[in-house]
Amino acid sequence: MNNQFKMISIARALIAFSTLLILLLNNDATMFGIGNGVELFTNNFGKLNLFFLFGVEKIWLAKVIAVFILLTSIIGYLPRFTIIPQLWVHWSFINGSISIEGGDQVAYLVILFLTPIFLLDKRLNMWREISKNYSKFEMELIRFCLNLVKLQAMVIYFVASVGKYPVEQWLNGTSIYYWFIDPTFGLPDYLKTIVLPLLKNGWFIFVAGWSVLILELVLATGFIIKEKFKKYLFVGGVLLHFSIFLVHGLPNFMLSMIALLTVYLLVDFKKMESQI
Repeated sequence: MNNQFKMISIARALIAFSTLLILLLNNDATMFGIGNGVELFTNNFGKLNLFFLFGVEKIWLAKVIAVFILLTSIIGYLPRFTIIPQLWVHWSFINGSISIEGGDQVAYLVILFLTPIFLLDKRLNMWREISKNYSKFEMELIRFCLNLVKLQAMVIYFVASVGKYPVEQWLNGTSIYYWFIDPTFGLPDYLKTIVLPLLKNGWFIFVAGWSVLILELVLATGFIIKEKFKKYLFVGGVLLHFSIFLVHGLPNFMLSMIALLTVYLLVDFKKMESQI
């Protein structure tokens, strides 16, 4: 199988799985505010939302449809016909849920940018070998879409790093300490006995804090860095998001960001061209 298209398929499947987890592991009150006095969208734009299509009483039906679409996307059959429904699910979720976070928005944008690529995909299953010779126009469209994803990743990591510089706690290294002891987003109980003693060491929190800033800034160079270094940068990015998952939870954020990193650092258009 063309390894470059395989990476794109992996990214799509990871994003579908991340939203699938949210739908399966959270209740309607948490996701949509049902039972908490939150009103569903009633304007014409809101009526396009999958989760509001059947009303509050039958939101379970919308969830069943969403789960089916996401599972089909992961399995990979008829990728050109399932990409628009998958995009609809992600759009509906970020415009309908009351508990979205950055990972959900990243998921939607990645799928949006990958949609033209999968609309061109005539395979029966996206996990099979590419058998179609793409035209020059189609290849240029694929290049453009991939560059949109890569630009998205570059901006996210650049802003994530540089945006912390005006914050005194990030500059002096104490931000990690405050995040780790935060009662809502801080360390889970099973890590406290290991990590809390380390927080008493000023050098540890200083190095840990600045390591995040530096790694995010280096990740922002992934668009222009030499190809041979990208796999190491990918590992660094995965470790960063896995550590965020361990400390703060948010598995869907981790999966969405790993999907973004997969396209950003592991998909090489020149190799893709040569393999078709």
